[in-house]
Amino acid sequence: MPGSGGLLLPAIYLIGACLIGGGLIGGGAISFVAAHWDTLSVPLRIGLLLVVMSGCEITGYILCHVRGTRARLGQALVVVGAIIFGASIFLVAQMLHMHGPPHTAFAVWTAGALMLAYATMSVWTMALAGIVSYSWSIGWVDANPHDAFWYPVALIVACTPFLKQRSVLVFAALLLALAGGLLVCAGQEWGTFM
Repeated sequence: MPGSGGLLLPAIYLIGACLIGGGLIGGGAISFVAAHWDTLSVPLRIGLLLVVMSGCEITGYILCHVRGTRARLGQALVVVGAIIFGASIFLVAQMLHMHGPPHTAFAVWTAGALMLAYATMSVWTMALAGIVSYSWSIGWVDANPHDAFWYPVALIVACTPFLKQRSVLVFAALLLALAGGLLVCAGQEWGTFM
């Protein structure tokens, strides 16, 4: 990243976006919604989740790419929107009484985070997608032990455009997810030989 801020300034922006979202919005609106969550209809609940997520994504995109004045704050809001997307998956599954393997929800979250990362070219969102994909891969490798080697390859291919930006964050998330994925793959293959 250009400038002397390194990872400190982006971390401050991300923490600030979470505090603003959790403090200002959460102090009033989220407390009100939480108190009346059970009385709200399911379509209204889903609508609220979509509005908050879309608001973060649109505002983040405008700050980062349209105006360009607050690129790091914009990226932080895009990441917050991607986190809200992941939380929404689990909330909607709970509201609609959907059951299934948990790694399926992480697969949907990974796909959404990847789309957001590519749409905004946000390295932070790509790092989140890498971390979430690792959570998905653990369940997927358990269900498909002989196809486990595809995860590290797919992760490298997905991260390639972001590595050109020389982001330490994406590179670190990629290394962690790759190392974890390779360990899970190796452990799964070792278990099939014993």
